[in-house]
Amino acid sequence: MANERQGCRNCRRRRIICDKTLPKCFKCGTRSLECPGYGPNYRWKSTAYDQTRVKTEVEALDLIQELSGQASMHQLSSSLVQTMTSDRGAEYTPQPKVMPAPLFNASHLSSLPGYINNSLFSRLLHHYVMVITPELDWVDTAENVHRSIIPSMGFKIPSICFALLALSAGDLSTRMKLNDLDSHNYTNIQQRLQEDALTLLSTHLQALTASFEPKGPLNKSQLREMLVSVFLLVCLGVRLGRNQIWELHLRAARALIDSWNAADGIVSHAGYGVERCIIQLLGEFQTWLSIMTFGQSPRITLKRGPGDWHAPFDGYVHALDQITILARRRLRQVPIDTAMEVDRLLKELEDTKKTTLEYSLQIPFNAANARSAFSSLVEMFHQATLIYLFRAGLDHETATRACTAPKLRLFQVLRGLPDIETIAHNMPWPLFIAGTECHGCVESQKFVEAKMHEMIRLTGTLDRHRMLKFLHEVWTSEEMCEGVNWISIAQRWDWQGNAFLVQ
Repeated sequence: MANERQGCRNCRRRRIICDKTLPKCFKCGTRSLECPGYGPNYRWKSTAYDQTRVKTEVEALDLIQELSGQASMHQLSSSLVQTMTSDRGAEYTPQPKVMPAPLFNASHLSSLPGYINNSLFSRLLHHYVMVITPELDWVDTAENVHRSIIPSMGFKIPSICFALLALSAGDLSTRMKLNDLDSHNYTNIQQRLQEDALTLLSTHLQALTASFEPKGPLNKSQLREMLVSVFLLVCLGVRLGRNQIWELHLRAARALIDSWNAADGIVSHAGYGVERCIIQLLGEFQTWLSIMTFGQSPRITLKRGPGDWHAPFDGYVHALDQITILARRRLRQVPIDTAMEVDRLLKELEDTKKTTLEYSLQIPFNAANARSAFSSLVEMFHQATLIYLFRAGLDHETATRACTAPKLRLFQVLRGLPDIETIAHNMPWPLFIAGTECHGCVESQKFVEAKMHEMIRLTGTLDRHRMLKFLHEVWTSEEMCEGVNWISIAQRWDWQGNAFLVQ
């Protein structure tokens, strides 16, 4: 009876409150976990190796859960950058440690390569859990599958483990460069881990192809493993600002998703499992890239269900896709009732804002000021998207008049933010659009550039230096004085091979 009162074993292990519903608890169901129930845990006696391995995995998962309760992710990020430098030599003076990475014995994880020791493994996992996972979701909560599910998969699946550690090492190397620290060691580790992950993925793909039967069942477990691994490699390419690499991985992910959809229709599932989350984020990456690219490519789509508050900005991402399509049609001079389309999108944006704010009431925010910061973010996203709609769908003079009010409101909210730490990873779009509206105003240009550098300091470089370079061209371009907006300049950048991710 004691076990039943405490909840299921998954919830007890993860130290969260179990709702104890039958036949399985809601918490397990929403995480695509098999609920073990509430009774005694009878199990076969295993070998000493298996017992040690299980103990190691549980120890790691407990560590992940413990870390996820810590606050101030970006302060921790900067402290980690200071402490995670190994083999510096006698002349190196260690920086003060705010919170060193916890250690646990990973020697029994047989999948780890020889160049990853316990200390390095702990550092990389710690950085992934504490710094990267909060930035992979719109809002960091206990439901964040990047922290609650993917690391546990990595303890069982080598390709996921290697890709996860490569992502962490790559992100650390970019942050260390920002702090003028030697990142050579982590860059080498990232490259080796990435190569190992790709080798395993190639092996899995060959095995999957060899066992494929045109009318037979797909190995969904293997597809899921490959999709998670490829997703982590996409994130690595995005973090490093290497468009060609992550776009290549994105195409591979699209092929995996198409294979699964053909058999199962995964995107229509109501649950918020790891696959749904990954497909959604891959679609968002594609949306941000499409704003600055002008070719045609297959889309990664995700059917949205009512009450899907895990994706609070999904409505805005969908609207951005529609606005980008409108902009491309106008550039190609495709016959279209622009006024009707703009009116339709205006209504969609108003509905989206209302829905997003309603969703936010259900979100269990971690930080004390996170709810007010989220409301400010919604307002900035809304005004920035309105400006994009007007610039994409109206002639220059009409768009300039229509943009006056949302531009003033966008800068008002931006200047009123006490700090951007809790929402920094979601700031690229509002800041980018604010920057495109700064032509001829030096004071606003300096303000946007300062905010961009603050965002880079908090969340990494990605493609943001290229974004700043683009904004500098917009600010100094004589074309802007002649009624040409930034979308035409973006088209020229794409033709020159300089497109970037607005993220």
